[in-house]
Amino acid sequence: MPSPFPGMDPYLERPELFGGFHDTFIAELRREIGLQLPPTYFAELGSRIWIEESKRSVLPDVNVHANAGSRRPGGESGSTVAVLESSTEVEPLTVEFEEHKESFLEIRHGADGVRLVTAIELLSTTNKAPGGDGRTQYLQKQAEMRRSDVNFIEIDLLRGGLKSTLAPEHVLRTAEGECSYHIVLRAAERRFQQDVWRIQLWNRLPVLRVPLLPGDGILAVPLQPVFDRCYDLGRYAMRVDYSVPPPLPPLRPHEAEFVSRLLAGQTSATSTAEASE
Repeated sequence: MPSPFPGMDPYLERPELFGGFHDTFIAELRREIGLQLPPTYFAELGSRIWIEESKRSVLPDVNVHANAGSRRPGGESGSTVAVLESSTEVEPLTVEFEEHKESFLEIRHGADGVRLVTAIELLSTTNKAPGGDGRTQYLQKQAEMRRSDVNFIEIDLLRGGLKSTLAPEHVLRTAEGECSYHIVLRAAERRFQQDVWRIQLWNRLPVLRVPLLPGDGILAVPLQPVFDRCYDLGRYAMRVDYSVPPPLPPLRPHEAEFVSRLLAGQTSATSTAEASE
C-alpha cells in the first residue's frame, strides 16, 4: 500500500523510523543511479562511523535493608522502615558509549574508483542535532566538498533540527513561506552557483539532476519512485499510526490544513471501499 502523501511522508520523520528509511533510501537511490551510469562509472555506498556518549547511564547499586526495630512517626513499635545503608566506599557511575554509522552515496569514475565525481548525502537526524559528532563530521565533509572539484548533492527530508545544507536561509524562507524539505546541488563546473529545489508536503519529490564529469552529461533520476519503493520495503503502511499528529516540529498552519484534508480524504475513501465489498 502506498503512502497517503504525494511526496515525502512526514510520519517517517519519527526517530525510530527515519534511521531505517535513511539507509534504505540511499541503497535504492544507488540502484536507480546505477541503472543509468555509463560503463566507466559506478555508484558506491560509503559510511561514517563514530562513537558517542549514550543518553543512558547505569547507576550503581544502592543497598537497602529493613530495620525491624525502628518506629514510624505515629506508628506502632516494631513497624518496618527501609533504611539506606551508608558506606565509605564511592561507587563509579558507568557511562555508556554507542557506535553510530551513517551511509551516503558516491559516484566514482574508472575501474580503480580513485576519481570521486559526485557525492550525495541524505541528511540524518544526527546531522541536524546540535553539539554531536554526527553534525560535526557532516559539516567537515561539507566544507571539504565546497573546496573540491566534486559535485555535491544534499537531500534534506527532515523538517526539524538545525539548518545544515548549503542552501541560503533566504532561499528556504521566502515571502511565500518556508519550504518543508529541500535539495541542494553544487556542481563542480559552477562553483559559485547552487541549484535549490524547494519541496512542500503537497509536492512530489523532484527529478534529481546528477552531474558526471564534463562531457559525460547529467543523469535525470526520479526520486519519487525511490521513495515509493522505500515505503513498501519498510512496510510503513502497517507501522505508522496516521490517526495521531506527525512528529515534531509542529506543522505550520498551511501544512496542518493540508494533512488534515489529505488524511480525511484517505479515511473516507477507505470506508467507501470497505462498504462496497
